[in-house]
Amino acid sequence: MPGWKNPALRSKLGAAQREGNRRVHRRGAEGAENARREMSGKATGPGITRVGQVAVNAYDIERATAFYRDVLGLKFLFAAGQLAFFDCGGVRLMLDKPEDPEFVHRSSILYFSVADIRAAHQKLADAGAKIVADPRVVAEMPDHDLWMSFFRDTEDNVMALMSEVRR
Repeated sequence: MPGWKNPALRSKLGAAQREGNRRVHRRGAEGAENARREMSGKATGPGITRVGQVAVNAYDIERATAFYRDVLGLKFLFAAGQLAFFDCGGVRLMLDKPEDPEFVHRSSILYFSVADIRAAHQKLADAGAKIVADPRVVAEMPDHDLWMSFFRDTEDNVMALMSEVRR
């Protein structure tokens, strides 16, 4: 079940927000500024500015390369041994055949942003992608609707298309 539909996860997220609010009250005036800074989302760590690369496990690199290049239409950058690299809007996507048991797992869900989700979804279906869920509105925002659809790659990883459709 995707996280946005999981009641237990939504409950945990709400609990985390409530705990953050309690910390502000427990710390008093002195600690309130620090708590606000913690909750503001401002980076205080090692200076990370963006995601530079995402690894996706692939057990058949040739098959997965063809899917990401030919079906998804990502720009193929290069291959190195059992690795294949693509550009996805400035973020490098790496297909990797895991050799260490520690790294054998399903991929995180990648949400590929598209302008026209219905047309993109249909192209994936026509190209033979395994469809998990058709396009639908998952959140109504004040000025747009958030649409998503889900599919599987050739390695059985769940992936998604997303589109923010202005009203």
